[in-house]
Amino acid sequence: ADPSMRDMVYYELKNIIEEDGATSFLIDEVIETANDIGEIMGYVFLVLGIIALILSFFLIWTSFYSNIKDNICEYGIMRSIGVTKKQSTRMYMYEAASIILSSIITGTFIGVVISVTLILQFNVFVELPFTFNFPFKLYFTLVTFGLVMGLLGSYYPIYEVNSISLVKVMKGLSE
Repeated sequence: ADPSMRDMVYYELKNIIEEDGATSFLIDEVIETANDIGEIMGYVFLVLGIIALILSFFLIWTSFYSNIKDNICEYGIMRSIGVTKKQSTRMYMYEAASIILSSIITGTFIGVVISVTLILQFNVFVELPFTFNFPFKLYFTLVTFGLVMGLLGSYYPIYEVNSISLVKVMKGLSE
């Protein structure tokens, strides 16, 4: 259909319909507005997610730092029996990666289950078909950023402990 003809018909009908107190609108404009709002919300969620991940970096840093400090004698024993600084760093990084990946998997599963449940409940009331659109771009961006922040947050405490001499580590001191 010709857009100018459609607009002409729309405005003619609008003049007739609005005299009776009813309102009318073009569905294309509504869909376009909804898509624009969805895109803006995607960016807002991305920014909020990045802020949350930056804050979680400090939480992970503090958590790993206290974990390493609490277990500094065990670290000293491992170093004294021949574990190199590189191997200990790798060991703690594997621990961090396993914690982060298990959190991502668990969080994704719980989030998807809750989302599907809410969408199904909503669709019961409005009688719409079930559609579930997973935000892959946002998800993979946040997962990648989260992995990087998590691994960096666990690397710095390990780096600090590796810089302490083995004698001080064995005594349980940290400069």
